[in-house]
Amino acid sequence: MQNSNYKNIIFNIIFVLVCLISVCLFWEKNVLLTVILIIIFFIGLYKWKTKEVIILFIIYGIFGAITEATAIYFGVWTYTLPNFIGIPFWLPVLWGDAAVLIYQSGIEIKKLI
Repeated sequence: MQNSNYKNIIFNIIFVLVCLISVCLFWEKNVLLTVILIIIFFIGLYKWKTKEVIILFIIYGIFGAITEATAIYFGVWTYTLPNFIGIPFWLPVLWGDAAVLIYQSGIEIKKLI
């Protein structure tokens, strides 16, 4: 495996850990967490530099939010501090971050095989 593959995998691991830690620390501060997750996305975008990343972020952010709102509407679960359609502001951003992370991780795994 090439050195750049290791660096990319390490970046992806750090990306997910920073997202997770941010949510765990700042979930009660909706606007702050939203801004943090957007900054994390732009750091990822700077590294990955593709149109696909932007498209995935937007599409999965929107559909993730719609899915969550639908489940909440039917009483499947609730969020403690919802701001918009039963979900916190930061949740669509987290869905977008998760989508681009999964996409980029798939690319790295494909390189390994």
